[in-house]
Order: sequence, then C-alpha cells, then structure tokens
Amino acid sequence: MSGLTYSQNTESISSSLKKLQQKNLQDTARVGIYLSLASEYISFHNDSSFYFLDKAEDLLKNHPNPKDEVDAKYLRSMIYYTTSEFDKAQWCLNQTITKAKTNKDKVVLGKAYNLMGAIFFNLGNYPEAIKNYNNKLQIVTELKDTISIIETYYNISLINNAEGSYFKSLENNYTALGLSEKIKDSISIMIVYEGLGVSYSKINELKKAITNLNKALRLAVLFGKTYEESGISIDLGNVYQQMNQQEKALYYFKRGEELAKGNGDRLVQSMALSGKGVSFMIQKKYKEAIGIFNEVNAIHIVINYAKGIAENQLNIAKCNTELGNYKEAKHFAINSLKEAKTIGEKKTEGEANKVLSEIYEKLNNLDSAYFYFKGAVQISDTLNSRTMLRKISSFEAEHEKEKQEELRAFEEKTAKAELVKQKQIRNIVLAGAAVIFIMLLLSYRNYRKKQTANIEITEKKKIIEHKNKDILDSINYAKRLQDAVLMSKEETDQTLPGSLLVYLPKEIVSGDFYFIERDQDKIHIALADSTKHGVPGAFMSIAGYNILKQAIKEKHLTEAGSMLDSINKELRSFLRNRSENNEINLSYCIINETERTIQFAGANHPVWVSSKNKNINAELIHSNATRNLYELKPDPEPIGTSTQNEIYKSKTIQIEKGDTLFLLSNGFAAQVNENNKEFGKDKLAELLNSEEKITEEKIINELNNWKLSAGQTDDICIIGVRF
Repeated sequence: MSGLTYSQNTESISSSLKKLQQKNLQDTARVGIYLSLASEYISFHNDSSFYFLDKAEDLLKNHPNPKDEVDAKYLRSMIYYTTSEFDKAQWCLNQTITKAKTNKDKVVLGKAYNLMGAIFFNLGNYPEAIKNYNNKLQIVTELKDTISIIETYYNISLINNAEGSYFKSLENNYTALGLSEKIKDSISIMIVYEGLGVSYSKINELKKAITNLNKALRLAVLFGKTYEESGISIDLGNVYQQMNQQEKALYYFKRGEELAKGNGDRLVQSMALSGKGVSFMIQKKYKEAIGIFNEVNAIHIVINYAKGIAENQLNIAKCNTELGNYKEAKHFAINSLKEAKTIGEKKTEGEANKVLSEIYEKLNNLDSAYFYFKGAVQISDTLNSRTMLRKISSFEAEHEKEKQEELRAFEEKTAKAELVKQKQIRNIVLAGAAVIFIMLLLSYRNYRKKQTANIEITEKKKIIEHKNKDILDSINYAKRLQDAVLMSKEETDQTLPGSLLVYLPKEIVSGDFYFIERDQDKIHIALADSTKHGVPGAFMSIAGYNILKQAIKEKHLTEAGSMLDSINKELRSFLRNRSENNEINLSYCIINETERTIQFAGANHPVWVSSKNKNINAELIHSNATRNLYELKPDPEPIGTSTQNEIYKSKTIQIEKGDTLFLLSNGFAAQVNENNKEFGKDKLAELLNSEEKITEEKIINELNNWKLSAGQTDDICIIGVRF
C-alpha cells in the first residue's frame, strides 16, 4: 500500500466540534479547528473533510495566513488522493510545494513530497516516485523526524518490490524496523512488518511473510487503522494465494474489499477484487475471473492506475489463453506488455512476454514464440540474480547481530549496577560468578550459532529448491519450444522416405539441431553442432534454425556456400558481433533429386557418403568388401566467428541409387565408456558403413553397449538420407 496513515480519533473530533460552539470564538481560531476537523475526517468521511476545508478556506480569504493556507492546500490534495483523483491531487500538491518553499515550511514540504511520491507510485512512474521520496528523506533527516524517516524507507521498499529489487526492499525495511524498535513506535512497527511481509512473499519465503503480516494485522486492528488493515488483509490474501490455499485467500480479499469500500478507497478495493479474480483463475473458473477483471479494469481506467491496468490486462490474457480464445488473449497480452514497458514494471513485462510466447506457440508462429520467450528469460535472469539471494541472508544476520549487541549492552549495564551494590561480596565469589557467567554466555552463543546455522541451511535449501523448480520449468518450456521447431521423426519419414534420425540431447534441451526443408525437386538439409549445451545451446540452436529458415524463405538463396555466408553474417548480427565462444559448426546440403546431385558446404563440419562407387571426389575414410565411406571436407571457420563476406565454398558430387548421405554431430564419436575411452571416428565410420543396412536401433544399441554406466558425454545427432 502507499504507506500513508490517517487519523480517526473520535474524541478529538468531538472536542473540536464543542470548541466551535463557543461564543466570541475568533475567526483565526475557527480556521485552525476547521483544518483539524478536515484532517480527522480524511479517508473515512471525505464529504465532511471537504465541508470543513471549504469553511476554513472561506475564512482565509478574509484572514490570510500563509501557514494555514499551505496546510489547507495539502489537506485538499490528501482528500483527492484517498478518492484516487490523482490529477486533482497533483495540482493541489504543486501549489502546496510552491507555498511551502516560500514559507520555508519544511514539515509541510516533506509531507507534500511524500504524497507526490505515493501518487507517482500508484501511477507506475517509479523514477518520479523515488525522486520525491528522496526529497522527503533529505528534509525529514534534517528535521530529525524519525517517524517520517521510517515511513519513507517503507515507501521506497514498495517501489523496490515493484521494480524487482527485492534485496533493496528488505534492506530498506530492516533499516526502518531498526529505527522503529529504537523509538518503540507501534504504528511504525506495524507499517514495517507489512513491508517485510510483502518483501518475503516476493522471494517465496511464505512462512516469514505470513508471520510478519499477521503481526502487522494485529497492530492495525488494535489501533483501529482500517485503511492499513484493508491493505494488510490483501497482502495476506496474496500470500495464501501463493501457497495455493484459495479459501483463505478469498477470505482475506473479501475482508480487504469491505474495509476499502468503507474507507471510500477505490484503489485498494480494486486490488482486493483483482486478488479474488486471480484465485478464481487458479481454480480454473476462467469466465468468472474475466468478469471480475473487467470490473477491476473499469476502476483502474477511472483512477488512471497504470500498474493495475498492466497486471489486469495480463490476467485477462491468461484466462482467454486457457479458454482457447487466442485472438483476444494476444490483444490483452500485447496491451499489458506495452503498459508494463512504459512504467518499468519488470515482473509484469516478463510474464507478458511468457504469455505471448505461449500464445504464439499455440498459433504455430514459432518465430514470434521464440522472440517473446527470449524476452521472458532475459527479464527472469535479472529478477532472480544469485547475488540477491546471498545478500538477503547476510542482511538478516546483520539485523539480528544489531539486536544481540543491544541486548549485550543492556546486560553489561545491568551487571555494572549490580556490582556497585555488591561491593561487600568477597572477590573470590565475584570471580567465580564471572567465570560461570562467561561459560554460560559462551555455551549460549555456541548453541545460538549452531541453531542459526541449521535454520539458515534449511531456509537456503528451500530457496534453492524453489529456484531449481523455476529453472527446470524454464528448461522444460525451452524443450517444448525446441521440439516444436524441429521436424518430428514422422515428418522426416514423409519428407525423406527410408531415412534415419537419431537425436539424443545430453540434457533436457540440446545444442545440436537439424533442418530439413523440401523446395520442389530440391531438399535443403542441415545439421548444426553448437559449442554450448543445455539452455544456452538451445537458444543458439533456435536462433540458428530461424536464421537458416529466413535465408531460404526470404532471401531465396539456392547455393550452399552462399547460404552459410548469409547465416554467418546474420548470426554475428544477432550476437552483436561478439562471438564469445557462441559459435556453430554446421553441415549444409542441397539435394537435387532430378539431377541426382548433392551440393555441400561446411562450416568446420564434414558430411559422409557411403557408396558402392569408387570414383567420388572426396577423402576415403573407410572401406569394406561392398561399400566405401567418403568424407566431404568443410571450410575451417565455424559459423559466427569470421567477419569476412565470402568464406564458404560449395562442392557438388553425383549420387547413385543405394548411396547414403550422413550428417552427424561429433557427440557419438566423443562418447566415453567406463574407462574414459572415446568411441572414436574410426569405429563410428565402421558402424555407419556396415554391409548390413544400418538402423536407428542398431546405432542406439551400439551407444548403450559402449557407454554402459558412463553418462552421455555430448549431444548426439545423426541423420542418414538413403537414395
């Protein structure tokens, strides 16, 4: 929530109303009472606030007072803020800031900057929000106003969360907590507990989130802070939603909605409704969820809540995706992405990219699916940095250390006072007591250290497990995308009858990829081996696949060497001319079925041809009684390394019936057995050039018999085209 607090003191209101009944009350005194009443009524009866404020300003026309005038402008902006009329609030605040600077009124100036920061935060303009909060922090630090300093750290933490800077958020909240505990201010402690709860929920520390939010809620109820109670209820609903306890989540969302409605706070009311919609969505009640989101959208448009609009449109997109309404889903997801980019809402931007990737995958538009998936992963990497996780645990330890030091200081002070009173006690007794005390303290500290270490290990294990799940989900999604891009075995059999395909990734996803495309009487076929494995290799493979497809479809290149030159240029452009070992070894063949020829070009990657013909212009690498195996040599430069324009040369050979073309990565030859010995090129040549017809089953059986219990060394891909 915004971090602003409101006074709802019934006794104060009653006292002020009685004062107005006094006879001979000066108009200047009435102004002060009217302003006090306007302040007391803010948020729970805004009409009354406006009434008393108008009364005060009418009197100020005849009795000008710079201090009262600036207070009146500030109070009017506060009322507009609580009704989410941000444009009017900003107009009043600009006047307040000007008047406060003229009057050199730092107290009101600090309040005005705080409120302006809250408005910009709700509008999603985080840089301006931070700027105003920092202006306020400078002023309240000069004034040594600890309460306002605490409030500012809390407000900045909310922006940190929105921007995905969760460590900064925890740091600011712990700073605020330390100050709150020193001055023992319950309201400040309540606000900070809420901030800590929200921050912990962002890093999936849900038990800590619940603990802190429940502390905040108890204080809000105790002190009658209904505005804060509504926000904390919504925060609890969000955490229970993360824990998939939807009934509890809906209870707290309903509680927050009713409180916000009573406060006349449309913004917080919309947040509660949005939470309910998400819970319905999780329960797969998509139509009901869309109904709620439409209601939320109407509120957000009226109050111009940019962050909410971005999140809400994304939720509508998700629902439509699940219902199969891909056109509507795409429309709302694109709108969400644009809004999120505009306001710098990284988390929503990343989710919008992921949803668009899934939509385009459903629509079989794999180029767009890859584009948006890459965007989602890039943002995810930013939000889930390992450094952040390490710093969180160290900061918690630092805060705990500060509290322990304060406790020890108190104990030492008490011990000294006791020593003064016990001067009569013999030195030997004192010495003995001191020794016992030190032993107990050391034992206690050792116990605490062990206990803390065990807790930290358990907590870090949970964080690692959660991050591993996120990573595995991303890898599995990358696999789905890679599988969708590559031609299936069934499609390969239709395009190349009698062919063989062995495709065995070392991990879930592969750095090897193949490309098969029929163009009238020609077949384009390529096999690539990326220097990367796993997810990086998958990205390189999908990028290479898209570039290769573009070269055929859009540039209409028909010569193998020119194809590789074009792919090399486009990959370097994609990598912004920074190879950084992001290279691809690639074999490319164009098979002309009419002329019975193979045109070949290679980037540090050969092809093999098994034939009965003894006159093929290539290097003979294996021979038996009936067949010869030839290797067509490539050019030495991998794709993505050279800046020259014409690197790769084409070679053409004639083929006969019964010949077999092999395209293969180096994974099979590099496979080691239990004795760490490689299978080798010669054994692979003998296997593929067998006098008997080679099959996928024979190749896989040979691999398993060789490696036995040894793990797979590299990605493996072998394509055999029979003529």
